[in-house]
Amino acid sequence: MSRLATRPGTANERGAILIVVAMVILLLGALSFSFLQESLAEKTAVDQRTSNLLALEICEKGLVEAGLEILAMTDGGEDGIGTVSGEYAAGEYEVTATQDAKHPDRWVLQAIGTHRLATRRIEVGLRHRARGSFVEGMFAKDRLTFNGTTQTDAYDSGAGTYASQAINNDGGGAYAEGGGHVGSNRDIVLHGSSVTIRGNAIPGPLHQTSMSGSPTVWGDTLARRREILLEDPSLSDFRAALAANDNATLLPAPPPANTGGNGNGNGNGGNKGGGNTKASPYDPKTYALSASGQGTVVLDGGTYIFSDIRLTGQTQLIVNGPTTIYVTGDFDVSGGGVVNNPGRPGDLRVLVHPYWVIPGHTPSSSQVKIRGGSGAAMALYAPGASLSVHGNDDVYGAFVASTITVAGNSRFHYDRALGEIDEYGDAMLERLYWRDLDERLR
Repeated sequence: MSRLATRPGTANERGAILIVVAMVILLLGALSFSFLQESLAEKTAVDQRTSNLLALEICEKGLVEAGLEILAMTDGGEDGIGTVSGEYAAGEYEVTATQDAKHPDRWVLQAIGTHRLATRRIEVGLRHRARGSFVEGMFAKDRLTFNGTTQTDAYDSGAGTYASQAINNDGGGAYAEGGGHVGSNRDIVLHGSSVTIRGNAIPGPLHQTSMSGSPTVWGDTLARRREILLEDPSLSDFRAALAANDNATLLPAPPPANTGGNGNGNGNGGNKGGGNTKASPYDPKTYALSASGQGTVVLDGGTYIFSDIRLTGQTQLIVNGPTTIYVTGDFDVSGGGVVNNPGRPGDLRVLVHPYWVIPGHTPSSSQVKIRGGSGAAMALYAPGASLSVHGNDDVYGAFVASTITVAGNSRFHYDRALGEIDEYGDAMLERLYWRDLDERLR
């Protein structure tokens, strides 16, 4: 009887156990399903984040390609400089470039990058500087200072004379066009209400363009992100000029040979030791050129090298053809003037640096002093020399020096044709800002 009495209880227990087991199985299944859903959701989120990052990388790829076109100022297709599109990393990019109307050196790039369902939109601002020795009208390795009534503008000597292009007028007077840029690797100081820079005045990194007396700057004054590399003039070029130059043309002609009577019946003897006995302003022993007394020194087209050049007493240095002048000491024409007869600044190249290439001449530094005038047109490259420009006249061309000080009533006209000379100076593309156009949506 006892065995029969326990059977129903055992069956009930087994049923209860089965129910519990079933419930546990259902609970485990639910938990597994929940974990599976969470895993799938996490995987989807990870995939979305990955696609988002890839879309950003694709965006940056397009921005790099657009920047390279702007750096080279060359359109790789037919869509305009800086506007590009393409495929990368299983996605696509499209970049549109817009040049700033007020600051032509600046560009705004808007890029869209897509990867699967992810899209990123980025905007960056760029500033471009071309490679060249004379990208600006005046550039100082250190400080650049403008005082008094000074102003700048630009013209193109390849398109004609400055006078033919100076058809505009503003508070500073007649001018040709904007683009009379000045720059520095350090500070730029503009002092005086009559200072007018019809172009950029961009200082070096962590420096500024300081203004007092309400000067006018048409263009950009935002400091650079890095310095402009100013290489010294080529030492080998100075040595080559020393080995082969046209300095001898500055020496007096030798006297004619003694031929006895002159054949005119007046009984005068021959010219013994006569000829041109006028002293030369050039000393072939020291390679110095020094002249004074309201005279003229004429250089025919060619290559010349001097230890120093000094003109005083209103003496003029007249250049009659394309000429290159190398100077290892001082170039001081402030007491006289320079007349470039060809007219184009590129026809007179002046390179100054304290190299010890002339025997007996061991300069420790170099100075350049220039006075303006109707024919003062040149391209001066002297990154190791101080430069001062003064007077009440016009100066044409471009100047590079260690420090630059401009005073008086000087009017400086940058020749844009000199921008084609790319011997020195590096190209630069600065990223001024980076902006996520969809940041508010995230």
